[in-house]
Amino acid sequence: MHENQKADLLFIEYSRCKAGASVDHKVVRELLVDGDPLYIIELLNKKILQEESERHTYGTPDQMLDLVFSKVASQISKRVNIPFHEMYRSVDPVVSFAERLYDCVRDHLRSILNYHCVFGGLPRIGSLLIYPKQMRHCYLADYSLKPAGLDVSVVGRIDDPRGFLEIDKITSLSGPLARSSAKGILTSGHKIVIQSGVLTHIDRRVDESVFGPSVDTLILADIAVMLSARQRAESIAEVGCGNGHIISAVAVSGGHQVRRIVFYDVEKNAVRCTHRNLMNNLNRVQRNNIDVVGIIALLQNAHLVDKFDLVVCNPPYTSRLRGSDALDRRSAVAGEELIGELINNAGKLIGNNGRLLMMLSSTSLSFRELAALEGTFAIEKYYSGPGIRVPFDLEEVLSAPEWLQFLVDEGGLEKEGDRYYHHLRPIVLELKHDAEPHSSI
Repeated sequence: MHENQKADLLFIEYSRCKAGASVDHKVVRELLVDGDPLYIIELLNKKILQEESERHTYGTPDQMLDLVFSKVASQISKRVNIPFHEMYRSVDPVVSFAERLYDCVRDHLRSILNYHCVFGGLPRIGSLLIYPKQMRHCYLADYSLKPAGLDVSVVGRIDDPRGFLEIDKITSLSGPLARSSAKGILTSGHKIVIQSGVLTHIDRRVDESVFGPSVDTLILADIAVMLSARQRAESIAEVGCGNGHIISAVAVSGGHQVRRIVFYDVEKNAVRCTHRNLMNNLNRVQRNNIDVVGIIALLQNAHLVDKFDLVVCNPPYTSRLRGSDALDRRSAVAGEELIGELINNAGKLIGNNGRLLMMLSSTSLSFRELAALEGTFAIEKYYSGPGIRVPFDLEEVLSAPEWLQFLVDEGGLEKEGDRYYHHLRPIVLELKHDAEPHSSI
């Protein structure tokens, strides 16, 4: 059943409760037991808002989310060893309905975290970030694995997240638990992110030089999952795999149709981290049936013999300061060489009807205009206007005044107060069957 259909049925149940009927716990659980319950609840919240607007009863924009993740969260988090039949005893049926939603979210998170704590090397106590599909919100959660079982609580919510825990949004979090959780996420040696049921874990003790999932990673993962489903992709590659979040998301969502996964990176630790996160997210059947290959190599030095249904890359996309050394330490996070290599090698990477998904930015000065690619590729843009505006947080650039000013002067960055912003521009390229090979960039 599609998520929108589940939200429609939950709205019917909500309407019953609002009319005074008791919540049907079985129905709610069946609708949320599979898939991403947080995203389904967000769809429900949207439907409730539309209904209230039509009736001119002006509730808050996120009234159901506020109910589920504030009042109810604080109530249920204090309930320990309470029999099931006694837990849902709120006088207000709508609050009882919200309690059931929250309980289903906790069950979903427990099912993910429990495996990773026991078998995947996750610390037994920690904090994490949760991003439902489309990233309308980011949720902060605390968890702990105890002898009696794993306990997890959603302690805060950031609306419209556009960067990794922006400082101004941390300070606006309500309640000491949320602020404490945010502090733990920022200072811990572990970065843990869940997006649409996929958990990515960066352990700073062993994953040296590996970046955690950033906002561009999460946006690409959402798009890659959608593309893979649309194409029924059986073979997938990620170039510059980093932490493995994108390839894991595509593999998990692809189910049994995925047969081959290949990932490349120049960093040994990145290939190892990707393999660990991927295998921890696959189920037993997928682990046995999917051919998984990790390659430590530059794309230009890799022996490209396979073609794939879907190739994904979140490359370094920020132009260097003119005249800077292309081989200096900044090459790991800046420069447009990999983008050029992907375009030049597309014919070797993607098969018939295959797609190449990658992230560009307003700071990708060489690729602001895509007209030069239109003779070779059909181009699909996953953004409108100038792109998706997000904070620019590349420390190597922010600490280099001349480079920073160069990007501002060229229109790649916008300055607002003491902060800088850029526009993300995810694109999909498909080779035209009658196209000539693209000239080197």
